[in-house]
Amino acid sequence: MYNMKLLSLFFILFTAGLFAGEDSQVAQQSERKKRLKFYGDLSKKELKTRMKYIAKSLGVKCKFCHLKDKKLSLGPDIKAPSHRKVLRRKEIARNMIEMVETINSKFLKWEHGSGREADQIDCHFCHRGSADHLLEKVPIPGKK
Repeated sequence: MYNMKLLSLFFILFTAGLFAGEDSQVAQQSERKKRLKFYGDLSKKELKTRMKYIAKSLGVKCKFCHLKDKKLSLGPDIKAPSHRKVLRRKEIARNMIEMVETINSKFLKWEHGSGREADQIDCHFCHRGSADHLLEKVPIPGKK
């Protein structure tokens, strides 16, 4: 009888721990979506792949936009110029991601006559491996 009570108590505590773990996972996902303004719905692996592609498209490393201290965010309380510069780049990157998402969703959301969807743009379209955009350097046919 004692073993049965002990087993029941263990089962109750174990299942309560599982549900508490689910709540913390939901809270972590919610916090992640708040931090990631555009890619919060991606898995960690997909997010890492997307970020690596963006870095490669700009010809930079992760630290170009990210600080090791994840608690820091752009605000008046940040005094170190190097931190402000990195976080400012991150803010610019967010604006660029928003621009690309808008262009793709508003202007390139159609299908060709063959049923193939329109080509989408991304960072590489303008940057071509450089942090400075190179679109102005691309020759336009018929223009000198």
